[in-house]
Amino acid sequence: MNVRMEKLTLSVRDKEKIKWAKAYAKSHDTSISRLFESFLESLVSFEQKKITLSKNLQNLRHPGKRPNQSQIEKHLQKRRRRTSSKG
Repeated sequence: MNVRMEKLTLSVRDKEKIKWAKAYAKSHDTSISRLFESFLESLVSFEQKKITLSKNLQNLRHPGKRPNQSQIEKHLQKRRRRTSSKG
């Protein structure tokens, strides 16, 4: 089966990174093209994952949904009562 490969030219400023990439590819019996393709596949896979945040984490993303000063004080009072009743 003959698979047609598309071409892509990459420009890298740092010659040391190019040397490192070539050495890495050679030591892992692959090519820079295959390394880059794997990198792209991992990005696509990551983008497609559905990440579900807990309600508490979602609240941190929305500063307007944080407790107001009164709610914080009520929480602290309850907490103080619980700790003082344990001792």
